[in-house]
Amino acid sequence: MKKTNLQAGFSAIELLITLIVASMFLFSGYQIYRQVVRDGADANRVAILSNKVNEKLGQQIKNSALTCTSTVPSELNVPEPGIGPVSYTYIISCPNPTNVPTMKLIKVQASYDGGKIVQHASYSK
Repeated sequence: MKKTNLQAGFSAIELLITLIVASMFLFSGYQIYRQVVRDGADANRVAILSNKVNEKLGQQIKNSALTCTSTVPSELNVPEPGIGPVSYTYIISCPNPTNVPTMKLIKVQASYDGGKIVQHASYSK
């Protein structure tokens, strides 16, 4: 005698469990997607701002009138496209004024988005 299964396919409980597991996978995939998009946007802003800071550092290095006691005024709340308001701070110091009096350390620092900082520095004569 041959036994046959009267029920073919999924039962309602099996289908419900499968849908719940599938929805959990979809939700976790969406969370990962959101995080990747957020990190990518932040990396893009840092790259754009890093280029701006590097340009400003190059301008300060070319400025031959700077001395160790020079003060360059900060630029506050400069609107940068794609980033928002950015504050630039310039720091000029002489790390070793006795041995190399003409050597200057020039730092340019950009603050944006509630305390995030991008900074570049270089030595100049």
